[in-house]
Amino acid sequence: MKKILVDEEKVGQEISCINVIYNRYLKSPWPDVNEEYEHTHEKSNELAHQAFGEQKVLPPTRKTNPCIWCIALMCSLIAIAIVLSGLAVLTVYLLFHPKLPKLDVTKGSLNRINLDPTTFLYNSEMVALIRVTNPNGRVDMRYEYINFKLFFRSDMVATQVLPPFAQKRGNSTDLKVLNMVSNDAQITPLSARLMSAQAINNSIEYQLVGNLRTVARLGATAQIPYWLNVNCQLHFTSPPNGVLHDHKCSSTR
Repeated sequence: MKKILVDEEKVGQEISCINVIYNRYLKSPWPDVNEEYEHTHEKSNELAHQAFGEQKVLPPTRKTNPCIWCIALMCSLIAIAIVLSGLAVLTVYLLFHPKLPKLDVTKGSLNRINLDPTTFLYNSEMVALIRVTNPNGRVDMRYEYINFKLFFRSDMVATQVLPPFAQKRGNSTDLKVLNMVSNDAQITPLSARLMSAQAINNSIEYQLVGNLRTVARLGATAQIPYWLNVNCQLHFTSPPNGVLHDHKCSSTR
């Protein structure tokens, strides 16, 4: 359907001429007739303005800069590459379905405890042997950062960082002996009273918390990094010959 371009100035002149002719020759001496005609004439003028007066010539379209097309193409290719990479990692993950490594305390001893009853400064030496097991048959592991903290109730009394290491699929590794030494660790009065009571009862409870930066190697190139969180409840007999008599460990992401 073709658009009709109307000269607005010409239409306005024609409407003005019609008004002049009406006022000189067609205007009736009766007011009612004049009022009805004027109402009809105003409505006609409004319809004419809506039909012809608002039509405008559209400006010519401008061509898109080629640089914008290149940028849009590059962004599209990057987005497609990201989506394909994510799908590839997801496919490999579903194919291998890696399990979390398991950490356990196989041996432990509590060699000494020294608690100042006035300042509540705590000194001790605890030794533990940590075993890490990779239960996956097709996934290798690498532990890039290993940090353990020892707590009595909510008070941290010792910490130690172990060197990183790699682990083959299906293997178990005994870590370097964890030697948790406390030197003037400040604990609360409530913790001091509770520790004295547990020492008398020959069962002292600690909490060993580990944070391991772990990387699961899926195939030749795919890798999934994550943090492995370990929580162990350790029960020792009283020193100087304290030994680990009960424990429970759990691993989560």
